[in-house]
Amino acid sequence: MAKYITHDFFCIHCGNKGVPISRQAGRMREKGHYKNLYCVHCKDYTRHLEVHNETDISEFKENFQKGVYINDATNDKASCGMSSIWKNFLG
Repeated sequence: MAKYITHDFFCIHCGNKGVPISRQAGRMREKGHYKNLYCVHCKDYTRHLEVHNETDISEFKENFQKGVYINDATNDKASCGMSSIWKNFLG
């Protein structure tokens, strides 16, 4: 039986915690991985940063306050094609 690990995701637009995702241990992503997810706070499909532990969470919050993700959030629609596809599909 495969071992699953759950990681949290934080929206780079609003800085809030998104929906956690479970993955098989062998299919983990590298630190700093972005995933296009629906943000329940923004009510839109945005890029979320995957965090692996409490240190990553505090680092994300500090970087978000400093505006590190501003360029990624601004260029989001151009660089994240799945957002527009899912948005059109789901209405």
